[in-house]
Amino acid sequence: KLQAPEERQFDGQWAETIGPMLHGKLRYFSGLEIARIFGFPVASVGSDGWSFSFPPDCTMKQQWKLLGNSINVHVAAKLCEVA
Repeated sequence: KLQAPEERQFDGQWAETIGPMLHGKLRYFSGLEIARIFGFPVASVGSDGWSFSFPPDCTMKQQWKLLGNSINVHVAAKLCEVA
């Protein structure tokens, strides 16, 4: 069930609660993982054609900022159809 924000309660000790379950495997998404989630054509090893990539000197924080200002291309296409 989806709860309204004002109904949500979070345990202040969430890291200690889920930590043993994750065994230290909690990490941030990489820029390319976020790009995949947002629908950018990220090339796999050995694939052909156009693909999305970041410049080699772009930090992970810069990648997050750049992608944070983007929108999924499929969502944008649907918005254009409706508008």
